[in-house]
Amino acid sequence: MQFFFLSVILPWIISGIWAILFLCIFVFLISFFRYAFSRSRIASILAIVIFILGLFLRFQWGYHTHRILYDEDRYLSYAVTFARFGKAVSIELATPTESIIGIPDSVARLTVPIYHSWILKVFGYSEFNLYIASKAFNSLQTIFLFAFAFLLTSNIWLALGSMLLYTLLPNTLYWSASLALDNYFSTFLLIASTYLLWFAAKKSFPAGMGLLSSFFLLLFVRMEALVAIPFFMLFWKNAAKSISDSLFSKKTFHWIVVFCLIIFFRIILASSLFGQKWCCAVGLPLEAFSTQYFIRHVLLNILSLFNQPEFPWSLSILALIGMMTTPWNMGSGLFTWFLSFFLTYSSYYAGRFYSYEYSGSYGRYFLSLIPPLVLYVGFGATYLLKLWIQLPLGKKIMYGASMVILLALSFYPTIRSYKKLVTESPFYTLVEQGPLTVHQVLTDVILPILPQNGILLTNLTAPVLLSGRTAVYIGSFLDDEKVALFIKSEMEKGIPVYSSPIDVCDVYPLRCAKISKLFNFTPIPLKDVPPSLGIVGLTLKQEP
Repeated sequence: MQFFFLSVILPWIISGIWAILFLCIFVFLISFFRYAFSRSRIASILAIVIFILGLFLRFQWGYHTHRILYDEDRYLSYAVTFARFGKAVSIELATPTESIIGIPDSVARLTVPIYHSWILKVFGYSEFNLYIASKAFNSLQTIFLFAFAFLLTSNIWLALGSMLLYTLLPNTLYWSASLALDNYFSTFLLIASTYLLWFAAKKSFPAGMGLLSSFFLLLFVRMEALVAIPFFMLFWKNAAKSISDSLFSKKTFHWIVVFCLIIFFRIILASSLFGQKWCCAVGLPLEAFSTQYFIRHVLLNILSLFNQPEFPWSLSILALIGMMTTPWNMGSGLFTWFLSFFLTYSSYYAGRFYSYEYSGSYGRYFLSLIPPLVLYVGFGATYLLKLWIQLPLGKKIMYGASMVILLALSFYPTIRSYKKLVTESPFYTLVEQGPLTVHQVLTDVILPILPQNGILLTNLTAPVLLSGRTAVYIGSFLDDEKVALFIKSEMEKGIPVYSSPIDVCDVYPLRCAKISKLFNFTPIPLKDVPPSLGIVGLTLKQEP
């Protein structure tokens, strides 16, 4: 029953909520921009121009490639199987017409895979379509940051400046063309936070449904969405206080009950994760979170706010000034947002914001901190501008020139290498290059020459099934006798079978003992491809 719920029922529920959210976003953007145009026509037009700029940069420079150690392939598996078979499971053994063996995600991180699955069903089975869909959805970040900042501060020009800065930051552009969960997570944080303020102000059914659907989908993007609950409560409390409304009223009570039920439902589904070991080797599992990681990461993550060109140090200083000068009733939610994710990721085993040590450590865990930081930059800049206006003319010139020089110095490293920062990670190491190269060779070299009826044993099963071929996960081939017997029976029918090199047999020979008795493995030379990245052909051993 749990298998059926996680693989079939929940994905269809999430599909329906995606449809509701898109409808709510359409209604919201019309209503919000009517409101924004009534406040400032010029600022609203500039916001649309900045949005178009963000679209252009994402579609012009967003490089289509996998960015994280196998993570994108894992979630792509759920997308492909739901698109083809109507159930979101891993690809242990699947033909183009049937998922024979597959396992659902035990903690139901399904929001992104389900979105991707519908893109595949509607527009075709190609990763290219998923990259386009990722960029398109990510572009909503800029509009929702503008709306969020405006609703929070009632200062449309501060909101506009925050939107422009957010649009141009290298990390937000770099991750916009990713099939991983991270850019979707930061997008949903902004959408749900904006709808929270909009609902607090309007108390309308469309605003409530937008908040409900975005919050539900946020919880099913990544587990750490639960960390957002405290600052959502602060936003709600401060918004209710600012309009002299009760935090719990007749208009909001039934909505709050539904939210509590959703949170409880999410915690129950996530409970299987609690207490489990995490990463990276079977023989040496690690804790996911630990105070030891925090001690190791916290100072380095703080320093990364001042020594990385992806977020110039002048912005960090302005954000710090903003934190110290913003009234608590306005800044408490933002500060809790920043602090919650900073502490969470600094305590995570791979929680360095910028590092050569772990795959994807190029601002991946910094993305969730950028929205509150950008608003604090706006608060800090506004505070200094007010002080500057009050200065005598001579000091205005002196301090103004000093600020311009400091800003130019801090932004120079970013501007000088801007396109490179946006298109490629300077933190690529063997940790990432290996999996990325394996994926590229698979999609660009191996699949084009593989017979359409062929079977491929590999660690990256999603691209194989995406291409319309039978895919088998190597681990299942080694450990599950049913899979090995399936391969044997297909070969007896004359179906060609190929495999990525099974290096694990050199390390764990006993694990490969059974298949070694059934199959011969013959390397197939590929032009310009080293044997370690190529394929081998399988033949049946003659029975004595």
